[in-house]
Amino acid sequence: MEPKLHEIDPKGDTLLILHNPDAPFAAQNSRFSVRGVRAAVKPEVRMRLSSRHLTLASAYFEKMLANDWKETTPEGDYSYVVKAEDWDEEALLIMMNIIHGRTAKLPMAMNLETLAKICALVDYYQCHEALKFFNQLWLGRIDRRSYTGRDLLLRLSVACVFPDRTKFQNLTMSLIKESKWPIESLGLPIPQSVIDALNKQREHYISAIITGLKELIKAECSDNGRKCSFECSSAFIGALIKGMDKARISEEYLSLPPYTGHSLESLQQVILGFAEPSWNKICVNRRNSMTYNSASFCTLANTTKPLVEGYINQVVGLVLRNYITHSV
Repeated sequence: MEPKLHEIDPKGDTLLILHNPDAPFAAQNSRFSVRGVRAAVKPEVRMRLSSRHLTLASAYFEKMLANDWKETTPEGDYSYVVKAEDWDEEALLIMMNIIHGRTAKLPMAMNLETLAKICALVDYYQCHEALKFFNQLWLGRIDRRSYTGRDLLLRLSVACVFPDRTKFQNLTMSLIKESKWPIESLGLPIPQSVIDALNKQREHYISAIITGLKELIKAECSDNGRKCSFECSSAFIGALIKGMDKARISEEYLSLPPYTGHSLESLQQVILGFAEPSWNKICVNRRNSMTYNSASFCTLANTTKPLVEGYINQVVGLVLRNYITHSV
């Protein structure tokens, strides 16, 4: 099969050859549902481009020019031949059309997947200024919805390539709260320092909640337990231990990072859903006690909710300037 040729500039002096187009993008294991994974190798794609446009828009190609294009070799009527691999054909075509001023047929709307692919190209070829306006245009529609799972990482990569302080902080906050597994970059242009900080905070707060539950048990076992009676205190301890064991968050199951399979939000849901003893029956003989408030005071939820929510509310996300210094 003949290679496909896109003549971005019919008089262009540069040939870009894209090998293995449309390779899997931001792919990992089955935790994520990845769209667009190829079943077979596709033929190479070729693009006729202008070296002048490329060097004006891209720091990557500007460096090649400064080096007299020594990394390239002439071919046919092309002065320069540049090779690339694995990029998404559609995303690369959109970026090259913008660089060459061919914007009339560009899409007015863009899905997050394609925009993330374009941003990966922008990061690699260092052409932020040329794409900035279109990134803002497309994001205006994309950001009308919320993000979960893999889409959080895709959107975070966009916020890293085109720095967005508010979006970066909100996205990192969501990742810390929602991630059930160690967070990975998936090959996206997200600094490793950001990934490390996300995992550190996720593990810290999960550990703090688990430790807090253990401390509740320890405190209630002491002579200064806060419950209204021995029976009440014993029921509380037993119910909490059984709840943690059933949810597989006891020390037997969840003693060390990375706490695979658990997120802060899933912990909150499962802990506040622990089965409760019949407190009214347990506390009924203590209603006249000085230490008795009400049966609701003795519940697991009443004690664990402030603990869990207190830690979750401390998660505010990462501060962009601590990790990304470039601006566009």
